[in-house]
Amino acid sequence: MKKILLSMMAVMGITFITTVANAADRYAVANGNWNSTTTWSATSGGAPGASIPVAGDNVIIERNFNVTIPSAVNAVCTNLTIGFTTGFTGTLTFGATGSLAASGNVTVGFDNSTSREGTINMSAGGTMTIGGNLTIGNAGTTAPIASEVIQGTGSSITVTGNVSILNPNNGGFANQWSVGAGSATVTGTLTLANTGANDEDCNFSISTGTATLTGAVTMNGAAGENSIAITSTGTLNLGNSISLTNGTFSLATGSTVNYNGAAQTIRTATYSNLSVSGSGIKTTSADIAMTGNLLVASGATLTLGGNDIDIDVNAARSVTINGVLNINGNGRLVESQGNTKTLIINSGGLLNITDNGGTGLPILDVYSFDANSTVNFGSTDNQTIENTVTYGNLTTSGTGTKTLETSGGTMTFLGSITIGAGTTLDANDKTMNVGGNWLNNGAFTQTNTTVIFNGAAAETISGSTATTFNNITFNNTLPGTGVAITLNTAATVTGVATFTDGVVSTNSALLTFNDQATTTGASNASYVDGPVRKNGNNDFTFPVGDPLGSYHPFRLVNTGGADGDAYTATYFRASARALGSLSSGLYGVSNCEYWTLARNAGTSTPNIHVSWTAESPCAGVPYTTTGTGLVVARLNGGTWELADGTNQAATGTYGVGGAGTVADNTITAIGTFALGNTQPEQNPLPVTFSDVKAFEKGNGVQIEWSNLTEKDVVNYIVERSANGNDFVAIGQLTARSNQTDKQSYLSFDGSPLSGANFYRIKVVELDGKIIYSKMLRVEIGKTVKGISLYPNPVTSGEVTIGFTAAKGLYTLRIMNAAGQQVSAKQIVHPGGNVSQAVTIPASVKSGFYVMTISGENFKESKTFVIQ
Repeated sequence: MKKILLSMMAVMGITFITTVANAADRYAVANGNWNSTTTWSATSGGAPGASIPVAGDNVIIERNFNVTIPSAVNAVCTNLTIGFTTGFTGTLTFGATGSLAASGNVTVGFDNSTSREGTINMSAGGTMTIGGNLTIGNAGTTAPIASEVIQGTGSSITVTGNVSILNPNNGGFANQWSVGAGSATVTGTLTLANTGANDEDCNFSISTGTATLTGAVTMNGAAGENSIAITSTGTLNLGNSISLTNGTFSLATGSTVNYNGAAQTIRTATYSNLSVSGSGIKTTSADIAMTGNLLVASGATLTLGGNDIDIDVNAARSVTINGVLNINGNGRLVESQGNTKTLIINSGGLLNITDNGGTGLPILDVYSFDANSTVNFGSTDNQTIENTVTYGNLTTSGTGTKTLETSGGTMTFLGSITIGAGTTLDANDKTMNVGGNWLNNGAFTQTNTTVIFNGAAAETISGSTATTFNNITFNNTLPGTGVAITLNTAATVTGVATFTDGVVSTNSALLTFNDQATTTGASNASYVDGPVRKNGNNDFTFPVGDPLGSYHPFRLVNTGGADGDAYTATYFRASARALGSLSSGLYGVSNCEYWTLARNAGTSTPNIHVSWTAESPCAGVPYTTTGTGLVVARLNGGTWELADGTNQAATGTYGVGGAGTVADNTITAIGTFALGNTQPEQNPLPVTFSDVKAFEKGNGVQIEWSNLTEKDVVNYIVERSANGNDFVAIGQLTARSNQTDKQSYLSFDGSPLSGANFYRIKVVELDGKIIYSKMLRVEIGKTVKGISLYPNPVTSGEVTIGFTAAKGLYTLRIMNAAGQQVSAKQIVHPGGNVSQAVTIPASVKSGFYVMTISGENFKESKTFVIQ
């Protein structure tokens, strides 16, 4: 092994020596192409015929020769010197697509005490990359020279190291880099140094091209002899500091200077277009005048401090904020002449106003704010919020009161409103259109204000402070039937709550109506899902309903009560019958819905009204058939009984699509209420199967079901089919109770068929009536992938689904063709291949739908049609 290592080291050493030995100097000895041997010699002024320069070679172009890199030729070398022999020049010319990669340094005009001028001519195009430094001119003391780099359209120069443009000599010559219409990138520093006293310039200029200077830029030397200039519509990207001692910084109309580094100070100048980009905070050192547009790019921050930015031109101009503009201290953003000046804040942009010379928004002519933009009024003083602007997001911070300008009128906020801690937002009797969220961590002065929540996406009301609204309107146009507005923090209404569009969820925080507050407009399109509290003694209809799209009001008439009374009502879309048994005289209570009423304060005995609507039925059968026998029932412990007040006659319509109310006057016992029935054979409310399912268990199939209101049932017959059409009885159970209560049953098929097994429950009633459950399907000896769904198309309010999964809790969602959720429920799955009946809400109309069932490590979907 030692010998092998020694051998390898020897080979490596020989290779290294060979590589170094192969490095050579190549001198231009004729006007010609880089890729021609007749252009090159191994010595200065020697015979031509040397090999074409390769990587590792040093190239010297001298003796007034012009070497051309033709298009499509890719030249390489290490170091390049142009202008070397005393008194002579050198030129390197690029074809349109010619390129040079110099891994070392490039010198244009050799460093000595005698004149040696050089030129790189890229006016036709070409590409040059320099791995080291670029020096234009020299650091000598006497000889006048004029060396330059000239770029044209399509040309590109990239310098990894530093760039120095030097001119120490007398005689009025200029050393310069003219980027022209090309592009130039310098990773290191750029230094322009002139120590002479006789008009010998060091210049860096751009016409219509782009120069990107990542490192620091320094101009020093004799007064007035150095310059950086954009002479037309070009762009200068500055990534570091710029120090201009005894030099000029001239910027033509239409030019752009972009500060694109980290933290930077913007040099005082008269800019045309000014941009800030990159990371870090950009600050101003003094007032800045502009004649063009101002851009704060995304991710960048511009802070004015005590300095102004003045758009000083009589022409249309814009200030565009995609990042952050801090107007603080006494600094202002202003315009000094006529025409239209527009302030634009795009999505994600932030205008942070902590002073602006004591004013609010910058006083420009037109304001265009994206819905996802933000304006923050963050002073420690009181501030006025301009009222003619359509805002995106509005935030307040600092301290003091932020007042919406001019009493009355309407202001629109396309995004959210955030009231910061320590601040007060005074709405000044405005109508406020709010398209986003409401976050109150401070204080809100509402007086006669109306706040309209009119977003097209879900909105929330949150914050550490509960907000009191005067008038509030819910008009959220979120597609579908899901919750549109969610209260995460309690809110109070003192005036009128208008329900126009969108379901309001109060399951996380309470919505309270103070004494004399009212509601209007509640319907299936807009209502409250969750508890609602009413303070006081005026007649009030609780605007409550089902989270999946239906309104079910509950009315409280408390005119004999006191101002300090308080009640809270909540609607539940679930079986009231399942909560308890029936007392004597009651033949049924609703299997679909009920309300709870809590007395929070007071001892009054109000009247209550429970309702039914076209959406009340939950099993595709009639809900009410006549007003006779309809009553208000109350749950007392585990038993339903007549409410303790005086039941009144029902009013409304009955049967399919029926709607109405039934009242109970002067109740003393508060609690859970539902629609009840005292007449046999009327108002089924309705009788339904529940939790019907079939699944593999051991070597057989277990079938389970419940009857929520068992009455007049003779028996239950379990039937099985191999094809879903021809059924035979495989089991029979006798009804246990027949007391209009809930009863649950199970049956076991110990010899299921191989393959598909279809099951249903046949109910035989005393009067001979036959009722069938939905059909269930279980596959034996086969793992079913995905979701089975029957029937498809769906023609009634129930559908049978089947899927194979582990035991656990699963979520079933139904989405319409637009991807909007129209129904959701949870399913308890016993594990394995299970088939069970699922009720589809009456609010789900005809059309194409997708059913998705999801749980831990499980998600399957099925497309189906409702007719």
